[in-house]
Amino acid sequence: MTYRLPPAVRSAVALTAIGMIAACSRDTGPTVNTLGPRARVRVINAIPDTIAMDYRFADSVEAPIELGLVFRTASSYQPFKVGARRLRAFAASNVPAIVFGAPIIDQVVNLQADRWYTIIHVGLANTAGGTGDSVIVLTDSVPTFGALNNGIGIRGIHAIPGVGAVDVFTTRTVAAALPATPLFANLTYGRTTGYIRQATPDSVAARFSVRGANPAVVLTSLAMFGLAGTTAANPIGGTRIANTSLSAVAFPAGLGARATGTATAPSVVWFVDGDPPETVPRLRP
Repeated sequence: MTYRLPPAVRSAVALTAIGMIAACSRDTGPTVNTLGPRARVRVINAIPDTIAMDYRFADSVEAPIELGLVFRTASSYQPFKVGARRLRAFAASNVPAIVFGAPIIDQVVNLQADRWYTIIHVGLANTAGGTGDSVIVLTDSVPTFGALNNGIGIRGIHAIPGVGAVDVFTTRTVAAALPATPLFANLTYGRTTGYIRQATPDSVAARFSVRGANPAVVLTSLAMFGLAGTTAANPIGGTRIANTSLSAVAFPAGLGARATGTATAPSVVWFVDGDPPETVPRLRP
């Protein structure tokens, strides 16, 4: 038996088809959504008394900055909409009541187009008698490849609350004697230095010395060497890879079991800020 649509339904289908044909006749081609101005943002977790943290901008539908970021680690740089943005930080959890509960940080930060930012979460979030936590927003003036001229760029960041100014030295190894003059002098808490270019060395250790401490307190960390690029893989930034920019960040000691990935004493961790040139071309939007 052949089934036939009722006349009213057949008429409606025909009118719909005619409308679709007419619409297609006016089609000017595919539509491309543009993202608009963007800033590049990363976050560093320098809170020594919390579990892993989730960071996101809560005023717009965008991917989070980072989820599950533990103490002494950093996210990668990601593009985000510019303007006054509401940054929120939560204790990492899969439980909805916690994820959507009261944030640990709820603060507006201003982002400008084509700028690179490091947001450092510092202070004490859970320790009795602590002064509380906050975020420090740094504008990252990462050197261009031309400015580095096949060298590397190095800067220091002081993220240890309650510790006075530090001098930042660099040496080839962690055991070498400190030079007479620091690379960066009198760096105060919550501040960053500019970048200093150095000829691409074999290795670099950062040495943070607390000014006026007796006996001297020196935090030391050897930077990553990096990995040269090939025709199949892009380079990984480090002191042996030309045109890499790096930050040496001084962190406080972790406090108790809550500080996932903790260290038992203040420490210095290196991060790559500016990657060396790619060796594998890739399509970009």
